[in-house]
Amino acid sequence: MLSIGAFARLCGLPSKTLRHYHDLGLLVPARVDAATGYRGYDPAQVEAAVKIRVLRGGGMPLASIREVLDSPDRAAALVEEFHASLRRRREREERALAGAAQALSGAGGAVRERRAPRTRYASVAIPLETDAETGSPSPGVDARVDAAAGDLRQRLAKAGAEPAGPLWTGLAPSGGGLEVRVCAPLPEGPFAVEPSPGGPEIRTAELPERREAFIEVPLPDQPGDETVQLALAALLSQPGEHRPNPRTLRQTLLTGRGSVEFAITLEAAA
Repeated sequence: MLSIGAFARLCGLPSKTLRHYHDLGLLVPARVDAATGYRGYDPAQVEAAVKIRVLRGGGMPLASIREVLDSPDRAAALVEEFHASLRRRREREERALAGAAQALSGAGGAVRERRAPRTRYASVAIPLETDAETGSPSPGVDARVDAAAGDLRQRLAKAGAEPAGPLWTGLAPSGGGLEVRVCAPLPEGPFAVEPSPGGPEIRTAELPERREAFIEVPLPDQPGDETVQLALAALLSQPGEHRPNPRTLRQTLLTGRGSVEFAITLEAAA
């Protein structure tokens, strides 16, 4: 029987840690003296203790280590599963840090200003359903927006009003919630769109001549890439006399360039 000190030296774990593992039931001493409380360990327990130390050194949670020790036939598979999840997490962290460095250095695109002309456009509205607990958009929003964009483009083309440029999207209040508006810039001249049974209503409106801020960044090629969010934050945080109004934010996918542009009105022409 080994004392806790001798056992600690053999397995490379501090005595305090061994006491903690005993309290958790993860590594129970072979014997505990009822009178003194001294812990005694069997030499055969060194193997389990070293496994715990090595796995903890790799970042594995104690609950997962317990499962490894309790399931020797699945131990290797459990370790590989954890290793794979760790690699995925590290990849996400690397992408996040790379995106942050790019955005902070200005390499991912700088916020610029321009004068934009009056723009007549047609739009359809898609209710933005959100998760009641998290507030995040419900699954399928992107697919519905893409379908609405395709339908809008097709209906305008049939009416002889082929969009005069890339479509854009924006958010607008609707009742107690929000809606996504899919917008298409219109050519000059009249047109008439035939109603689409069951389809959203097409409305026309106009953006005034304006001074706007914009930023263009590459489309993310991996889930979890925060480059777009960092660019959007930079755009909304523009200093100056005229603060950006989030309701005027427009997002345009520039698929030919593999990028996305965000634009926001700073000042409408008088």
